[in-house]
This record gives sequence, C-alpha cells and structure tokens, in this order.
Amino acid sequence: DLDALANSGEGHTSRRLLQPFLQQKQFRRLEIICDHLPKWFATLDAGEFSIVSEPHADGTFCVVVMPQSI
Repeated sequence: DLDALANSGEGHTSRRLLQPFLQQKQFRRLEIICDHLPKWFATLDAGEFSIVSEPHADGTFCVVVMPQSI
C-alpha cells in the first residue's frame, strides 16, 4: 500500500520505495495501491514495463506493473 507508506510521516517517496523493485525486475506482477499514478512512471520505458491503472470507488488506484521480460 504505497499510499499508507507515503503518508506514514517517515519521509518515504514512491520513487525511493519502488525503484529497487523496478530495477531488479524480480517480480511478475507488482500491484500498487496509491492515490494517484506517480508522475515519474511516465519516464519508465514502455518496452520494459506494462503499466495498467484501475480506479477504485474510494478514490484510490490499483496500479499493476509487469516487466516485459523476467
């Protein structure tokens, strides 16, 4: 739950929390709960990742990130 971590008051940012996972690509499907799609996701290479964002009724989003190759 990215939203809970970012709002925990510990200075976490989405980039700092997610970049290690994205760089290693040691996952098949990463589901991220957040209140918005982080702007820096636009800099991710579409050839490396597939990103799908689905809104929830409570105003949050479920963003699914999948590497194109594992």
